[in-house]
Amino acid sequence: MEKSENKTTSYFKADSSAQHITEANHRERILTIREERYRIILEQTDDILYEWNFTSNKIHYSDQYKQKFGYEPPENSLAPLFISQIIHPEDLSSYNNWVLNTYLSEKKSSLEYRQKKADDTYLWVRIQSSPVFSETGIVYKAVGLIDDIDLEKRRLNALEIKVQLDPLTKLYNKVTTQELIDDYLENNPLNVHALLMIDIDDFKSVNDNLGHIFGDVVLTEISTKIKKLFRAADIVGRIGGDEFVVFLKDIHTKALIKEKAEEICAVFRQTFSGVNKDYSISGSIGIALYNDQGNTFSELYGHADTALYYAKKLGKDQFSFYDEIETMRLNMPLPKRQDTTIDSDETYQHFEIHSYLFNILYQSRDIKISIDLILALIGDRFNVSRCYFLKNAPDDHSFSDIYEWCGQSATPAKEAFHHLSFEHFKAYYNQFNENAIFYCADINALDPDLSLFMESQQIVSTLQVAIIAKNSLKGFIGFDQCDTNRLWTQQEIETISYVGKLIATFLLIIPLVPDQQ
Repeated sequence: MEKSENKTTSYFKADSSAQHITEANHRERILTIREERYRIILEQTDDILYEWNFTSNKIHYSDQYKQKFGYEPPENSLAPLFISQIIHPEDLSSYNNWVLNTYLSEKKSSLEYRQKKADDTYLWVRIQSSPVFSETGIVYKAVGLIDDIDLEKRRLNALEIKVQLDPLTKLYNKVTTQELIDDYLENNPLNVHALLMIDIDDFKSVNDNLGHIFGDVVLTEISTKIKKLFRAADIVGRIGGDEFVVFLKDIHTKALIKEKAEEICAVFRQTFSGVNKDYSISGSIGIALYNDQGNTFSELYGHADTALYYAKKLGKDQFSFYDEIETMRLNMPLPKRQDTTIDSDETYQHFEIHSYLFNILYQSRDIKISIDLILALIGDRFNVSRCYFLKNAPDDHSFSDIYEWCGQSATPAKEAFHHLSFEHFKAYYNQFNENAIFYCADINALDPDLSLFMESQQIVSTLQVAIIAKNSLKGFIGFDQCDTNRLWTQQEIETISYVGKLIATFLLIIPLVPDQQ
């Protein structure tokens, strides 16, 4: 019995060993099959497969890594120095965050980034990762793949750029320019920046005399030259027909801005058109600084536009800073526009006039300068002969303040107002209707005395808006046509009426004092 038992025990031991060998061989065959499948998959794909062991903190890549990037990854491919050398600087922060999140997270993750190749060019790739759990439920490694998305990404980027660019000049279009500037201002609020608004002087004459094809050539040539003056990080855009914007980032001195503005003016002077290249042009520039003269694109744009008009008022072919025009009076008339048609799209192509004029008054440190500027802008915009503002003295027996802007077809009438009897104007105020407007397309339709008075001032047509305070007339703002009869459109009347009421509102709050600062 004992021998029999020994034989039985020996039999079961032998049988157990054989079973273990069989199971081991089976697992080995399964592993061999899996490795073969893995090899076949690797041969059939351009993607890079990788395995990241969290215990050793080492990553093993498939052979496609070298084929794709042109170099072997080091043993410690997660070393900060190596990562900083191969990952695009703009993507480095995102890549480091992805590494950390993949190590700590138990979820799948992915990232698109640019990695440097052996020839120093960058390749867009997408890395994907899946966690691998141990039998105890702990993540001990991550596996995934890196696929080449360079062609796909570049096509998408090309489409995005195409949408962002002006089709003629290849500069940023107006919408993109504003978005880029606002985004940069929001993320860099502590630095000093400058917005330059650039306008080609009398560009309409280029199109009229040389044709629109030559005009397009001029725009393209100037755009190319202006862009070369600035850093790749600066923002250069075309925001209108012949208008450009340059946003200078992180400027430390005003002298540098002046230097760049002078270089832009030189670009215009050196640009010629026509068959014989004998038609020269010029450009004017208005400049506003962040954050002294605005905290958003719209604010900087409005102030730069004001400075631009002042530069044109001084004779064109020059630049002007917004903060400098507040320190001097504006006495020289703006040039008349060639096109006298008032069209809503063209009239407001630079700005929405209501908010623009409001900002001039609201942000002014000298109300006198603001009134001069507004009268000049309105006179030029609506192509009138004369604009003026008269304000009663506190006793209502004389005019305390008289401002005037004259175009080329009118002579100044400011002095005449000082010598007129104020009693005459008390009756004159009866001409204004319930909306505080006096409108006359032809002065011959008025009573003889008033018509004679208008004629003495060379007035042919007039539109005037009264200043009212506490139901009492305190002065008026007038817009005269001295060369021909004029039929004002309802839109023009509403806009000019608004201007008059806007100025009146501010003057009732801020009295005009000669030494006001």
